[in-house]
Amino acid sequence: MTLRSDIYIIRGSTFEELVELACKLCEKVFTSNQRAILICDEAMQKPVIDVALWSFRNTAFIPHSIASSPSKSSPIVISDRDEQQSLEESETDALIYLSPALLEKEPRSSRRLILVPNIDASLTQARALFKSFKSKNQEIHSHDLR
Repeated sequence: MTLRSDIYIIRGSTFEELVELACKLCEKVFTSNQRAILICDEAMQKPVIDVALWSFRNTAFIPHSIASSPSKSSPIVISDRDEQQSLEESETDALIYLSPALLEKEPRSSRRLILVPNIDASLTQARALFKSFKSKNQEIHSHDLR
């Protein structure tokens, strides 16, 4: 399985802006009949994502579950870095990261979507990822939304 990485640089620097883009990407995954694991940096971010996915559209929601109580039928699973060991054996179509800090051992997937806030430290981290992926001849796409 070839891994494609997409780096999304958002216009702003707030967590709310990351959540909005994450919801849009989760919606695309769901409407494409695929599965994704959304990886938060901290456990306290999971309830915010949970609420956002339930209320993302006025007329619909994005089915999902939290990794601590996953549903096998959920197309989207919300997780965090502390649950890395339980994720290592997982397989999914896409990994959605809320920052450019990747897990050391990732679940198997064909696509990695990395959301980067418009903050110098995060942009520096994203540039380093881009260079690393390029040096390994990995397929990479950059989406500058600024």
